[in-house]
Amino acid sequence: MKMKSALWDKIGHMSVVEMDVPEVNRNEVKIEIAYCGICDNDPQIINGGYPILKPPMTMGHEYTGTIVEVGEDVKTCKAGDRVVANMHGFCGACHYCHNGMEHFCENMTFATGAFAKYVTVAATAVTKIPDSMSFEQAALAEPLSAAIHGMDVLQMTSGKSVIVYGGAAIAQMYIMLAYRAGASKIFMVDPVEEKRAMAKKCGADFAIDPAAEDVKEIIQKETCGYGVDYCIDVSGSVENAEECIDIVAKCGRILYAASYDCGDRPMNLNLFTARCEKELSIVTSQQSPYTFDRAIALMENMDMRQLITGIYDLDCLDEALEKVFTEKTIRVLIRP
Repeated sequence: MKMKSALWDKIGHMSVVEMDVPEVNRNEVKIEIAYCGICDNDPQIINGGYPILKPPMTMGHEYTGTIVEVGEDVKTCKAGDRVVANMHGFCGACHYCHNGMEHFCENMTFATGAFAKYVTVAATAVTKIPDSMSFEQAALAEPLSAAIHGMDVLQMTSGKSVIVYGGAAIAQMYIMLAYRAGASKIFMVDPVEEKRAMAKKCGADFAIDPAAEDVKEIIQKETCGYGVDYCIDVSGSVENAEECIDIVAKCGRILYAASYDCGDRPMNLNLFTARCEKELSIVTSQQSPYTFDRAIALMENMDMRQLITGIYDLDCLDEALEKVFTEKTIRVLIRP
């Protein structure tokens, strides 16, 4: 049996091709995909910005759908269950899984390849969603789970100011989470007008255009010269990452939650200022260990569908990717 699938066949290019429908192994489930989001990192991956990933491979990891078949050893879910999936499957038994770091599982399996009609993944990668939740909403669970993990790492407390660099979906989610966490002032920085407008809807008090406004000047004015308490960079910009050191308050915290392709331009973080002048806490976040259930619970009373700015059939993948490459979209979904 054949199905259409999006294959990353070479650097800078993807093709919709015919592939065999995957077979289910004993500890796996087969999911019929309803929607799969184009991740903020997908363009960078396609263009060769992730050295650890090489073509050919079937892409797509922000997905939701219905289980149509389960392997003989699977007891935790069944055919007919509506689910979302983590991008990794975890063993639950290794050193890292036992110590709260399942995203570094020694026996990790990839749960990707969802730009297709069907995908098979380890049963440990899936989380059930309620019947009341739309598949469009559920397709945002993976990036939300990553943002929840980032907020855990940041250890944000209420009554403090926060700035978010970037305006794509996960940046907007950080704004939503900061708003719900009781931030006193929320600043957002992005050059795209549509993303700044969305940020205001999501709870930002200030949406700054760095091409037309002075970010440092605005922060100084609005924080009485003390600086912002928390910086979250989701933009992946080396310049923004460096600026965080300058604008954060003394004893502030910085979260780097993006993928940085420095190329010929190395990142220069002023560690003298970070340590001796400000005593900063600098943290990073990568994936989303143990946060999918929390993401689903939160989404039951937080409608995030406003972040979806386009839905395209798989046959229109090129058009969808072109929209994403323009950087004016928030989140685009693919419908196989």
